[in-house]
Order: sequence, then C-alpha cells, then structure tokens
Amino acid sequence: PTMCQGLGVDKLEDCIVDHNLVQTLLSQNHLDSIPAECAGWNTDKLGECLSQRQTILLQNGVTIIPTMCQGLGVDKLEDCIVDHNLVQTLLSQNHLDSIPAECAGWNTDKLGECLSQRQTILLQNGVTIIPTMCQGL
Repeated sequence: PTMCQGLGVDKLEDCIVDHNLVQTLLSQNHLDSIPAECAGWNTDKLGECLSQRQTILLQNGVTIIPTMCQGLGVDKLEDCIVDHNLVQTLLSQNHLDSIPAECAGWNTDKLGECLSQRQTILLQNGVTIIPTMCQGL
C-alpha cells in the first residue's frame, strides 16, 4: 500500500496489517475513504468512530452529512445535524430556501422568532419580498 512505502522492514508488517484493517472497516461501513469526522483516529479506535458516526446518521435519518457539519468530530456531529434539521424545518415553514439576511447570524434557538417577526412585518405591510433598500437591515 502507498501508505507503507518507504518504511523499514521492521514497520512494514504492522503498516500492512493496519492498512488491511482500515480497508475492512471502510468496506463494512460502505465507505471509500475515512470520513473527516474520523480523520486522525488511530486504527484501534477507527471502528468505534465509524460505528458512532453511523449510529448518529441512522438516529437522525440522515444519509449525507450536511455541509455545515462536515469535518466536525463525532462528538459534535449529532448536535450539528439536529441544528441543521431544525433550520431546514424553520425555513420550510416560512417558505424559504435559505436564511434571509435579516436573520443571518441568529442562533437556532432564536431563528424561528426572527423568521416569524420577518413574516409578520411583510404581511402587515402587504409585501411578499423585502425592498432592495431594506435588505439586510
């Protein structure tokens, strides 16, 4: 394997064993490479990380990790996915594709409130879109 090239004979066997273990773990988890969430884990713990990652994905009904959650460790992955799902629900409820500039930077606990206030203001003023001069205020 490429990762073992240039190693001395004394380390070559351990490297090949580790490589084969990684390949087996990836195959068992239907992955082509080590996901960012498990990068840096040694081969002894990699199986545990991949298992935790898979459990988190299954429990949250996710097959693909949202962009905003990619690269986070498994210890932060579930909270990020829950936040992402909440944001998507709030956007859907407000018929939006993305967070409007008026609510950008709001944490997920307050985002619903911001979107609701925004919608109320639009309805009270008889507009469906925010005038250009008011965007981002």
